[in-house]
Amino acid sequence: TLFSPFEFTIVLDNLIQNAKKVNKPKKVSINIDLSLVNDKLKIEFYDNGKGLNKNIGSAFEVFSQGVTTTNGSGLGLYHVKQILNKYGFDISIDEEFKNGFKLVIQSK
Repeated sequence: TLFSPFEFTIVLDNLIQNAKKVNKPKKVSINIDLSLVNDKLKIEFYDNGKGLNKNIGSAFEVFSQGVTTTNGSGLGLYHVKQILNKYGFDISIDEEFKNGFKLVIQSK
């Protein structure tokens, strides 16, 4: 399934802006892995910032509408999840990643 260029831009912009605003990293990286065996796409989006805010109850909560630890609207990661789900992708936080914050996007 192909993304619309506009929605792809929204996803990428929200992920980058969220990293900059919340985690204050020095580096943001994207790793893309396409498995030719089962046509699965995996995108890892990670930074070397502060990591998951301790005020967030569960890692899944950051994708809920209105959840924020800044003065933002709490809609960025919520919209990212909605768009990705629309195109058959899941997004999750890698809670075992200890050197910052890591999101994993995978085709279903």
